[in-house]
Amino acid sequence: MASLYTGYQGWLAGIRDYIGADNYSDAQVQQFLFLAQLRLNRELMSVFMEERISVPITTAGPYFPGSSWKLSDIVPDFNKIHNVALNGYGAIAAIPSNEMSDWFTAISNGFDDGTYKYRIWAQTLGIQPALVDGQTLGIQYYVEVPYLSASLDSNVFTEHHSDALLYATCLEASSYMVEDERIPVWQSGYNAVIESWNENPKKVRMGSTPLVRKIKFG
Repeated sequence: MASLYTGYQGWLAGIRDYIGADNYSDAQVQQFLFLAQLRLNRELMSVFMEERISVPITTAGPYFPGSSWKLSDIVPDFNKIHNVALNGYGAIAAIPSNEMSDWFTAISNGFDDGTYKYRIWAQTLGIQPALVDGQTLGIQYYVEVPYLSASLDSNVFTEHHSDALLYATCLEASSYMVEDERIPVWQSGYNAVIESWNENPKKVRMGSTPLVRKIKFG
């Protein structure tokens, strides 16, 4: 897919022209663009942001057998989790931290139905039952997309989500605008793009039927 504008300076010039904001300083336009990318890293989940890493669990390290690992140590560009899988088992179900405490208690009391569950808390991935030597963990995640700058002329947002980046930048600039009739249009366009990328892939992978989680200990 082609980028709407070419290069970092091209984006700055294009944004200024699109908004029609010659009264904004270069520093302000740069800030709008940076904040827009913060927003997209926070709110967008597209296939172009997905990565996967295999983590061998061995006593020789660096990922030792156990029940939790700091995600930043495993995945430096980690942003959001997509799914977690285990060799020979498949995808692991995600549960909240409070349910993980109950799950851990049940396992400690001898409960074993052959399933694994994970939770992420404070950027730490926790799995129960604890993994053992020889297992391999597969972590599929959304990356923290690097930001456009004077030394980086393109990224995932410019190459695959130019419309989302433009709308997001306009919305970040809108705090300086008073009763601009274009703001609702930008917001509507942004919402539509984000919903399309975030929801449609989920429907393809999981279907449109609502998922109902049932957790039973014993």
